[in-house]
Amino acid sequence: MQPTEVTVHKKDQGKLGESAVITQALQNGSEVFVDFGDNSKIDLILNTAQGLIRVQVKCYTPTRGGIEVYFTKSGPNYSFRYEDHQVDYFAVVNANDISQIAWLKASDVLAQYSRSCILRIEPTKNNQTSGIVWFKDYQQFPFGPLAQ
Repeated sequence: MQPTEVTVHKKDQGKLGESAVITQALQNGSEVFVDFGDNSKIDLILNTAQGLIRVQVKCYTPTRGGIEVYFTKSGPNYSFRYEDHQVDYFAVVNANDISQIAWLKASDVLAQYSRSCILRIEPTKNNQTSGIVWFKDYQQFPFGPLAQ
């Protein structure tokens, strides 16, 4: 019998991504506060040695060897671009392996990219290296633990 491929609803994929980020933050000594509802521009607040950090979690399935991270959001009655005064970090979760999380500093990526950027997981087919942003280069948890 062949294993059945499970399709995860987009909202559930986002919750899986959030749970992975929460787990990593707790394992690294942070306290975690969760948004109640779905109307905020931030998903989590981390209490770290560096202070309170506002986090927007993005959980994407890689395509063509990379993950395109969007800094815009839209719905039936809204459309906006995240701004660095609204969020401190984007935690980008690889939906194929939720233990893989890239931490993008919002002020850096929002100043450099208008709509999105691609985090490469695999090399390009033509082996281009110039201008590539590697997912692996942002996987280190960027905050120190709270003092006990």
